[in-house]
Amino acid sequence: NSQAPPIYVLGDSGIGKTEYINALARALEKNLELLSLAGVIAELVGGYPYADIDTKTMDFLPWSGIRRVLESGPAGSIVFFDEMSDAKEDVQAATHQILTHRKFGAVQTPKGTALVAAGNPASISTTGGSLSTPVARRLCQIPWSITLREYTKGSRDEWPAPIIYALPDDWEDRISFWTDLHCSFLEAHPDQWMKDAEPNSSLNGMVLGKSAPSCSSRTWTMAHVLSAAADSLYLSLKAQGDFEAATAAKEARGVLLAGCVGEVAAYQFYSWLRNMDLPDPEKVLADPLNYPDWWRLGVPPRSDQLRTTVSAVVTAALDTDSLPRWNAAWKFLHRTIEGNQESIGAMGAARLAGPLNVPSKLRDWPKEAEGFIRILEESGAIKSV
Repeated sequence: NSQAPPIYVLGDSGIGKTEYINALARALEKNLELLSLAGVIAELVGGYPYADIDTKTMDFLPWSGIRRVLESGPAGSIVFFDEMSDAKEDVQAATHQILTHRKFGAVQTPKGTALVAAGNPASISTTGGSLSTPVARRLCQIPWSITLREYTKGSRDEWPAPIIYALPDDWEDRISFWTDLHCSFLEAHPDQWMKDAEPNSSLNGMVLGKSAPSCSSRTWTMAHVLSAAADSLYLSLKAQGDFEAATAAKEARGVLLAGCVGEVAAYQFYSWLRNMDLPDPEKVLADPLNYPDWWRLGVPPRSDQLRTTVSAVVTAALDTDSLPRWNAAWKFLHRTIEGNQESIGAMGAARLAGPLNVPSKLRDWPKEAEGFIRILEESGAIKSV
């Protein structure tokens, strides 16, 4: 996915980070191009300037490894930046375009080209260097470690090949769901939207300072995509009965979130999510008149809980051009009127009634939408239904 961020594997020296990336490339049968950033000049990374006499312009020639990346075709290569934390400031600056757009100099890499980096925390890096904040916010940072048991077993026997799990074909459908959840959290905790890393910010016990993952529009957007991927894999493995792997995928979801926005924000998000006790939007669409049973049992939901649920249900209903799902969402929204919380329901109604969101097979509007017509007309969300 072009929205997925590059991965930065971070950990102690000599624990097999580079070897694992090599093993991963072999297991995936992908071409691996390695470039150690510790001893290169910025032009090797960002492109060497040359004059195009015919057009009387300047452009940038990429590093030679990109030729093999182009030859490998779409999703055929992994570009691996090693020793990234020891890269000089101008070299790190040269990676900005690469990390964001996967473009080397004037050359755009094929779709699906993966970017991976590795490095050490500043406390043990050769130069004492660290990632700049702009670079750190272009990466999902994954802490890497190895246990004594893993080392001795691998040394005595054989290092196991990486276990590869394929994402479900429809995993990207979950991006909008996680976007809604993260945005609802940020609305409740606006202090976690844009927040620089503190001098003592850490990740998995490693004090990283400004190099640590931190909150920004970019890192939260990265988190939407990676959370969707991990959650889709979790649901798929759970459905297959592979509960051990499913648990690992669920844990990975938390690691990926912390690697994007930082441990503090990730902890606060999951604490918020547990306290919300949100219903599954698919179950709501399957039984919109009875599930969840908030109002039926006389215990109305909190406004933040209902607002997030409404957003998630509407998003799920609009994932496909499905008239039954669209109608089911209206039935659920109508319950907010019955529960005297129609102002929250109207937020979802405005999205459902949007001209781009009305199902193509619609003939007559459901009666449940009638209760929102006045509110939508007064707000200007619609002219008439």
